[in-house]
Amino acid sequence: MSGNLTQVGAAVQPPIRVVHVLPSLEVGGAETVATRLIGASDRTSFAHAVLALLPVGEFERDLRAMNVEVAAVRPDAGGFAMVRDTQRQLRALRPDVVHCWMYHANLVGGLASLASGRPPLVWSIRQTNLDLASIRLRTRRIARAGAWLSRVLPDRILYNAETSRRVHEAFGYRRAATDQVIPNGFDTGSFAPDPVARAAVRAELGIDPGAMVVGLVARFDPQKDHRTFVAAAGAIHAARPDIWFVLCGRGIDAGNATLLEWIEGAGIAGRTRLLGQRPDIARLNAAFDIACLSSMGEGFPNSVGEAMACGIPCAVTEVGAAAELVGDTGRAVPAMNPPALADAVLQLASLDPEARAALGAHARARVVEHFGLQAMVDSYQKLWRELAAGRRRAAITGRGT
Repeated sequence: MSGNLTQVGAAVQPPIRVVHVLPSLEVGGAETVATRLIGASDRTSFAHAVLALLPVGEFERDLRAMNVEVAAVRPDAGGFAMVRDTQRQLRALRPDVVHCWMYHANLVGGLASLASGRPPLVWSIRQTNLDLASIRLRTRRIARAGAWLSRVLPDRILYNAETSRRVHEAFGYRRAATDQVIPNGFDTGSFAPDPVARAAVRAELGIDPGAMVVGLVARFDPQKDHRTFVAAAGAIHAARPDIWFVLCGRGIDAGNATLLEWIEGAGIAGRTRLLGQRPDIARLNAAFDIACLSSMGEGFPNSVGEAMACGIPCAVTEVGAAAELVGDTGRAVPAMNPPALADAVLQLASLDPEARAALGAHARARVVEHFGLQAMVDSYQKLWRELAAGRRRAAITGRGT
């Protein structure tokens, strides 16, 4: 880690060492936010390291390019062996704060920190639906264990949406005034309207520059409910056969037989492009006229904020903080309701180009004003400073470990 020192009044303090425990470094909501947060943080005041519970993924390269130390728990470690290996690595990393992300990492990192000098512990919870059959039994059990341990392990619990906080407190997680809601923040410099990218992407995809394009950015996962999107797209196509559908994300490709069957059944195969996982999401958003979220469960959806920052109006399901994020800049409808989602998209598609562009500009302004990246970073850094200061005071007075 960095050896920089930070001047605090007349005293010189080393950077606050924050170790992030993540489920993996594959592309996902928590992994995306953690990587952006680390990259945008004050690197003279904070030194970061990342510990992944599974073999590292796509974000490893980005983190190493930022000179962030990245380590992984042994791939063959499971259960208590994973906790022991995490404990060993935390001891070596000597964190001032341990920041865990998502249920599995919260549980493993929390237990491991008990025997690692008990540094201040943060849990991040980013889910809003714990009752769906689409959530794996193992995940529900870990969430249940987290509810019980939330009373004794974390110093703070962070949620990315007020809905998530309410759902988890009802599920059994503690109710504490010190716990916080910090919405996701978006880089409105990287995600911005881009007419050049719009034309280029459409040319790459073989879509006419003046065609109407509806986009969905989401990995193939039951929570993302692609089946509802495809059914809605079929209804949209029946009303507006000129509209194109562009989908991207992990598992969204020609090798997905289930998805292909749904698309064929909806009659939209000739008007659909499946792009798989892409690193150029900002470019793709620029090519959309309308962005969709069809999920049946979310926290604070990155894909929606990113599309809005690119000036794209959105039609979303009322899950997590999606409706709160969109506000009056798009449409929000009940989840698992293809006709309602189709109607929302058709309403946006029926606007004249100037009105739709104005709505997109309003969407971008909403993100810039309320959900900027720096506001999120400032909130996290304030929290880390408070926790680290308490630990250092305890160490000085002899109460720390």
